[in-house]
Amino acid sequence: GMEVETPVGQIRPGDVVAVHTGERIPVDGEVSEGEALVDESSINGRSEAMLRGRGDQVFAGTIISQGVLFIRTVKTGEDTY
Repeated sequence: GMEVETPVGQIRPGDVVAVHTGERIPVDGEVSEGEALVDESSINGRSEAMLRGRGDQVFAGTIISQGVLFIRTVKTGEDTY
């Protein structure tokens, strides 16, 4: 129930990561809570941010434009999309 800052190298599949406005998503995973506009231009080339919420898949390297997501980690490091 408490957010703790953790180095990316210590995040493992199954961990839940909180990502806030202006932060880069550090893992590939599925949104378990929250809703946010995500800039996915580095993945899909689209200039508009996409609304992501519970059950949606998100990718490492994309950026939260507005909102907060809690993401259950699926892949980390070199295994990310």
